[in-house]
Amino acid sequence: MHAFMGGATVARQDVLPYSRTVGHRACLYGINSVGLRRRGFSQESVARLRHAFRILLQRGLNTTQALARLDAEGDLGPEVRNVVDFIRSSKRGVVLKRASRRQAGEDE
Repeated sequence: MHAFMGGATVARQDVLPYSRTVGHRACLYGINSVGLRRRGFSQESVARLRHAFRILLQRGLNTTQALARLDAEGDLGPEVRNVVDFIRSSKRGVVLKRASRRQAGEDE
């Protein structure tokens, strides 16, 4: 749902909604902000998603802890709720591997 997946990307797990995922070994590059703007998402919705992705990718937090932190924040908005529900319902797991700076430079 509103995700961008680069050509020849190999994703062995589910790709998050609203994300930008690229690479032979799929890495998450953040939210698909260009696609979301083109689809008419508000700046507030994009900001909420960006905040949620920062929490999901924060070092030192596992997925369960990140989801608990998002739940504790209260009103997440429908887009972030979609991401949280998607992660919880995934049977294969989700791509939450962040691209390293070296990989980001090579793939751009």
